[in-house]
Amino acid sequence: METSRRNTGTLPEGTYPATLTDIRFFENAYGRRVGFIFELQGKAQGRSVMCSARYSTAPNGKLANIIERIMGRALAAGELEDFDYDRLRGRECLVMVLTGRNRSGKRFSYVDQIFQPAALLERG
Repeated sequence: METSRRNTGTLPEGTYPATLTDIRFFENAYGRRVGFIFELQGKAQGRSVMCSARYSTAPNGKLANIIERIMGRALAAGELEDFDYDRLRGRECLVMVLTGRNRSGKRFSYVDQIFQPAALLERG
């Protein structure tokens, strides 16, 4: 994944301020997925990390949880059915970045948790 600077290596694990910059729909060995790409701010300015979830309209699924955390509120009943993903772009949040390994053993950074800091929740 590229941003204004090339992402090289893994990031130190921790919590970073971030902006959701892109949402991608794709298929892989796990089926149809939605990927959320966050550009990090502060000490990791310009680096990007992603989290993804299986595409599902289940109100208690991982996708619903990610969207709720980005929005800072619970989804209304049925809201995920016709959800406009574009309205999430540009949202600010905090992301907890961890390091994992893929099947071939290569290390990568990924978003494990998404938080809304109190200051963002107060602004709505």
